[in-house]
Amino acid sequence: MEKARYVAEAHADIKAAEQMGKLFDELLRANPGILDNPEDTERRHGLNVFFTRLLFCYFAEDTGVFENNQFTNAVGSQTLADGSDTQKFLSDLFKALNTQNPDQKPAHLQRFPYVNGRLFATE
Repeated sequence: MEKARYVAEAHADIKAAEQMGKLFDELLRANPGILDNPEDTERRHGLNVFFTRLLFCYFAEDTGVFENNQFTNAVGSQTLADGSDTQKFLSDLFKALNTQNPDQKPAHLQRFPYVNGRLFATE
């Protein structure tokens, strides 16, 4: 048997994991105590859901659920460079991903598909 090696993909996976780790660290700095307070389960759950949604969006780009680089390009082109409106953009996107009818989505998000499975459902 021959063992396949995917060095380029492994390098990309490592780089992506490092970037997600940096984002996680930044969010912890912006939300001090979120992991330390045992009573803060709601915010910890929200952080977990957020990262699960982000991972899904990156996965969807790589597997054809989204168009090639659709998520990355949308974030880059629809948000300000300082990131001040990124939360609003992602909230709108996550809502659009939970909306079946494209006509009920903002125009700039209509090409994103409906994602079944409650990942983007609001609680």
